[in-house]
Amino acid sequence: MDWPISRRRWYHTEIPIWYSENEDYVVVPPAGCYVQPWREEPPQGSRVLRRDTRKDVGSFESMTESLGTIRGEQKVFDTWMDSSNSNLFVSGYLNQPEIFEQAFPTALRP
Repeated sequence: MDWPISRRRWYHTEIPIWYSENEDYVVVPPAGCYVQPWREEPPQGSRVLRRDTRKDVGSFESMTESLGTIRGEQKVFDTWMDSSNSNLFVSGYLNQPEIFEQAFPTALRP
């Protein structure tokens, strides 16, 4: 089996997309904007695309009402790069320097 590109995991890179209520449209954030669509609304400057043609049909701000309730993607990109960084996350890199000093490098993860 090849490495899965999307699934539900804890260590991951979010897929930055929201679906319209009828799923005919998707909302995508501006380039370079990191978002967590499973818990955040689309940021300022997001665009709406037709799902079948990928044609840009307008700004999220101008189409909010016509899209109905939007749902953020819950699956994530799960790539070799994400997995190689998970040991940094579990050992507290940047957030808990005292734990990182004791825990890194990690050899086994639960």
